[in-house]
Amino acid sequence: MTQLECYDCRFFVVHDENAPGHCRRNPPTVGRFRGEDEDPKYDYGQWPIVSSFDWCGAFEPDQETPPKGTAQTGPG
Repeated sequence: MTQLECYDCRFFVVHDENAPGHCRRNPPTVGRFRGEDEDPKYDYGQWPIVSSFDWCGAFEPDQETPPKGTAQTGPG
């Protein structure tokens, strides 16, 4: 059986292939998630940070992204 990974899920968003992605299945959680340059007086929303090989029970296949390990071919 093929493991259903976050990479293949429609809710997985990654901005850099070498970094973890975000799960956009639910709204962001509000809390004191701050980067070094952000003001500590304010709360921020953040989606869960997940690895591409993580998985969960809310998986829905991404119709636009080919599964890992498959070649993407152009028209013709």
